[in-house]
Amino acid sequence: MSFRPAIGALRLVLLVSLFFVLSGNQSFWHQVMSFFTSDGQRHWPMLGSMLLVTTTLLTLLLSLFAWPRLLKPVLILLLLLHAGAAYFMNSYGIYIDRDMVQNVFETNPAEAFELFNLKLLAYLLGLGVLPALLVWRTEIRYARLPRALLQRFGVLLLSLGVIGANAAAFFDDYASWGREQKETRRLFTPLNVLYATGDYINRSWLRKPTVLEPVGLDAKRQATKADKPLLLVVVVGETARAANFGLDGYNRDTTPQLRQLDVINFPQASSCGTATATSVPCMFSPMSREEYKSSQHKESLLDVVQRAGVPVLWRDNNSGCKGACDRVPYEDLSNAKDAQLCQGNECFDEILLQGLAARLQHQPGNLLLVLHQKGSHGPAYYLRYPPAFEQFKPVCRTNKLQECDRQSIINAYDNTLLYTDHFLASTIRLLQQQSGYRTALWYMSDHGESLGENNLYLHGAPYAFAPQTQTHIPMLQWISPQFAASTGLNVDCLRQQAQQPVSHDNLFHSVLGILDIQTQAYQPSLDLFRRCRGG
Repeated sequence: MSFRPAIGALRLVLLVSLFFVLSGNQSFWHQVMSFFTSDGQRHWPMLGSMLLVTTTLLTLLLSLFAWPRLLKPVLILLLLLHAGAAYFMNSYGIYIDRDMVQNVFETNPAEAFELFNLKLLAYLLGLGVLPALLVWRTEIRYARLPRALLQRFGVLLLSLGVIGANAAAFFDDYASWGREQKETRRLFTPLNVLYATGDYINRSWLRKPTVLEPVGLDAKRQATKADKPLLLVVVVGETARAANFGLDGYNRDTTPQLRQLDVINFPQASSCGTATATSVPCMFSPMSREEYKSSQHKESLLDVVQRAGVPVLWRDNNSGCKGACDRVPYEDLSNAKDAQLCQGNECFDEILLQGLAARLQHQPGNLLLVLHQKGSHGPAYYLRYPPAFEQFKPVCRTNKLQECDRQSIINAYDNTLLYTDHFLASTIRLLQQQSGYRTALWYMSDHGESLGENNLYLHGAPYAFAPQTQTHIPMLQWISPQFAASTGLNVDCLRQQAQQPVSHDNLFHSVLGILDIQTQAYQPSLDLFRRCRGG
């Protein structure tokens, strides 16, 4: 602890900037080098220019904080953020944007713990803690105010000169890269973390309306003469992708039980987002994907249904409903105490059915029930299913996916879908036994998943260039004959309609339509059932 080097503030800024540029940004430089390589030849002058420009830009920005009592805490914080971001980008191929920061803020301890491993610890120590300790122990020398101001002005002029000269010398290259690779900026840490965090705080906190905007104040349910109440179950899946779903043509039968049931499959379904924090509130929102912004504070489908007199219940085995169920009855079963279905701090999805049959017997009238799965949430896929469902082997038994061969990752993931198949089939069988209800089920995943394609893992890629594996999701419905008859629904017609492209946008309006809820918020064109009702 007696080690205490001394250095000038601007020299320290330059050294830290070089450290950021040369460490942890492998994903960024891989993309840059791939772009500026043609016929096997790399454009070394352009790559050198990029190195100079990024170092200069970071030096300029960090010099703004080069003042006593400010520089050290800023550099220490940035080093720690840099280390964490570098691990996830280099290990899973993710991009750091506002949605990814939102995932960090809204995750729960169990999900966060699943991501921890020795490699992450090594990143945090090597790129974060140790450099931060060195900065903390360093004696920083600051010039007097007049000289410091002159130095800052000199840094500004020199930086603008360097950046301007490089932009002029390589204008065509920078213009082409900026036009075709604009998302690469989300890979340059720590600037991507700062920008994404600022964007998230601005949209979700500073610009978030303080008053909840009501939706469907005129909602009312058309009275019917049916002798039995309606029970509609909406199952919100987690991280299931259509590419590995048996009913959607996958070469493995990951849906053997559903295949034996009379379900209606939607092979061309797409999600609203690529992460739970976006997709779940969006799918229950009255807005389309193009209109939806998490900063918009509007009531959800569940508010409108409840206002129309249909009770709503949300049962959760995940990390919450992300605001979609804030004003309806909610049950968190993710930490239930059940010796068979729960272990540690999480439970298998069948916990969502625990005690449900008995509860339905005492539930008077209609009910909209939402079941939120843990599903196929990664990277620890092997924890998502009971041992009896480990049919595809060998499986990856670590959260460090990059250390497993790709087939073992796929095997573990496919086993999660086998268990989802079992869970959905069990739910349908439970509904078939409810003689006091007219029952139906609608399942859709919140988003998909990448399993190593192009070295990309998990999910959360910016939607504009996310791979189809993260946006193409499984969706299916099961409708009892009593439900179809009482709502005038032609199931054969619906089965034909299901071959058309659909999305999360359809949920809000289709549920209102099938429950006969009348409101100005309802858009008939987005109701999947409308064309197949009433002849």
